[in-house]
Amino acid sequence: MGVVVDFIGFVLRRSRRRIPDLRSITPVATFDERAFHDALAQLDGAQASEVLALRAGFAAQCLEYGHDRRRVAGVAMQAHPDAAWVLCFDADGYVREAALRRLTSPAGSTGRFVALALRLNDWVPEVRAEASHALLRVWPLTSPDVIASTAPYLLRQRFAWRRWGEEALCIDEVLSNSDVAAAVTSLLLQGRSGGLGRTLSQALRLPAYDLGLAKLAVEARLPDVRAMAMKAIFSGKAIWPVGYGWAWVDKSMGERRRVVLTESRKLSVQEPLDLLEAGIADRSALVRKIAADVVIERMNDLPDIVEIASRLANDRSAAVRDRADYIRRHRIAPADVIER
Repeated sequence: MGVVVDFIGFVLRRSRRRIPDLRSITPVATFDERAFHDALAQLDGAQASEVLALRAGFAAQCLEYGHDRRRVAGVAMQAHPDAAWVLCFDADGYVREAALRRLTSPAGSTGRFVALALRLNDWVPEVRAEASHALLRVWPLTSPDVIASTAPYLLRQRFAWRRWGEEALCIDEVLSNSDVAAAVTSLLLQGRSGGLGRTLSQALRLPAYDLGLAKLAVEARLPDVRAMAMKAIFSGKAIWPVGYGWAWVDKSMGERRRVVLTESRKLSVQEPLDLLEAGIADRSALVRKIAADVVIERMNDLPDIVEIASRLANDRSAAVRDRADYIRRHRIAPADVIER
C-alpha cells in the first residue's frame, strides 16, 4: 500500500512540474480608454429600455479579460471615475461591487440612472446591497428630470423583476420625493408617447402623485392619462397591477383564464366640483365614456340629469350614446319616487 502511495505522489510531483504557471501564459488585463469613452457615450445615449440589453459584453470592450482584472479595474476607476458607470455591467461580481462603491457623482443621463437601478436586481446579493447604498448617494445629486425620464420604465419593471426585494423600496422612496413626483407629473402632462396611462396607474401606488391628479384629468395631452386620472378620482381609489394569476372558467373541465392581479388604496384628494362636466365635454371618447359611466352611477342624484342625458344622446361616439339610452330606460323619475 505504501508503494502505491509513493508512486501517486511521484506522479503528482512530476505533473506539477510540467504545468506552467498560469499567470505566465495568461495576458494581464488592460483598460482601453478609447473603448471606455465610446461605451460611456453609448450608455448616455441609451433609452431606458435599451440599457438592459447592454449586459456584461458592454463592459468587456474596455476592460479585457486576463490576469489581475480586479486590480486593473480599480486602477482604471481611480484614473477615470466615470468608468464605474460602465464597469457596473462587468461579468465579475467583485468588479461590479467595486464599481458601485465608487459611484458618488450625479447620474447625468437616463442610461446611467437605469444602470444603477438594474444593479438593485442583480443576481448577486452583495451587489444588490451595494447598489442600494450607491442609490442613496447618487439620487439626491441627480436632476429630478433625469429620474423622471426613467420612471415609465422603472414603474413598469417594479413587479416584473424578481430578484429584488427590499431593494425595490429604494426606487419607491426616490419616486416619492416631492421634486421627483412633480417632474414625473410634468412628464405625464406633456408626454406624447403611448403607455403613459399605465405609468400613471403604477405611479398611483405612491401617495405623492395624488396632488397632481386633478390637473392630469383635465390638462394631460394624452387621453389615456386623462381617463386614468378621472377614473381614479371618480372612484376615490387608486388601482394598480401587481402581476398575473388564474381564474377558473369551468373548474370541472379544468378550464381557466389568465387575469391581472391588482392592489388598491384610498386617494387622499377630493373630487373637484366641475370634473364631471369636464369629462362629459372632453375631446376624447375614451374620457367621455368614463364620465358617462359616472353619470349612470349618479343618475338619480343629479338635478340636471335630463339635460346631461340629452347631451350624451347626441354624442359622436356610439358607446356614449348607448350609455345615454341606458339612462333613459333606467332612470327613476321624481314622479316615480313620489308614487312609491
